[in-house]
Amino acid sequence: MAEYLGRGGRLVIFAEGRLSHTGALMNLFEGVGFLIHKTGARIITCYLRGAHRLPFSPNPQQKKLLPQVAAHFGEALTPPELAKVESAEARKRLTEWVREKMYAQQIETEMRFGRSGMNKHHAIMRTSFA
Repeated sequence: MAEYLGRGGRLVIFAEGRLSHTGALMNLFEGVGFLIHKTGARIITCYLRGAHRLPFSPNPQQKKLLPQVAAHFGEALTPPELAKVESAEARKRLTEWVREKMYAQQIETEMRFGRSGMNKHHAIMRTSFA
């Protein structure tokens, strides 16, 4: 995969590796950070709003036979440059960077399209990559 991305290929990866039980964002596998670190590939995040209600979802409640699921794509993002950082640490930081971008997209999407319980107190949290 790294060679393919390094040659300019495009790849779809489910960074969480599975659907969550609740619809909340789960921990990401560090393979995403590894690929970004090795290739410098840009990313486009995608939030599948309503996927936790799919019949094959591990969510024990609220499943529907034909739920509404919407794919919300973000802009192409260039990863931060991590000069003079060991590979393991770079992989960890880049994986966390992707997770933050995915979380921000999920919050922004829900605030725009709707959970009635969401409000401005659920501000987007950001951290720095100093």
